[in-house]
Amino acid sequence: MTVELNTEQSAAVLAPLDRAVMVVAGPGSGKTKVITERVLHVLRESKARPSSILVTTFTRKAADEMRERLAPSILPEALDLLRLGTIHANCYRILKEESRGKRVISSWEQKKILDDVLGWCRNWDVGWKFPLLWIGKAKGSLVLPLASEGYFAFKFRHHGAGAMFARNLAQVYERYEADKHAMGAMDFSDMLLWVRLSLRDDRAFRARW
Repeated sequence: MTVELNTEQSAAVLAPLDRAVMVVAGPGSGKTKVITERVLHVLRESKARPSSILVTTFTRKAADEMRERLAPSILPEALDLLRLGTIHANCYRILKEESRGKRVISSWEQKKILDDVLGWCRNWDVGWKFPLLWIGKAKGSLVLPLASEGYFAFKFRHHGAGAMFARNLAQVYERYEADKHAMGAMDFSDMLLWVRLSLRDDRAFRARW
């Protein structure tokens, strides 16, 4: 080992690759160190190619920190081959390698599209962030526009205007997606949505990844 590890940390780093390992620990306890050392152990022992290792985090700061820790110990070309980044960045990289990645839409463009769509939905002055929030929730549940009215109806079932909210949100969702598609763009929710749907429904895609 290149750094001092305690018994539990060493067990996680050296665990066989044919089993799942969960590390549960509080802040500042060395989880990043364990993940970094496990990646280095796998590479040093030639147990996997760099391009077959996926390391994902919630924040860009954490991903950058892990990359900085790995940099002194492995060749630059191997570091470049590692799939190391945030969840969104890794999903976007997968889509690009599948030739399905698109330009990521800006928040200003999202606002413009939704303002236009809401102008078409008369008498529903909720602001653009409200439908964007619920469109993101629908995508997080793998719900596409055509099936979204039922999803929204369930979510707003206890709201006095729930049926109207569900109908309007479904219409806004459908038009938002159509306008975004016409621009050749995708949003951050799309990155996770399309990778998850492909892993679930596309056997060849699932085998590749």
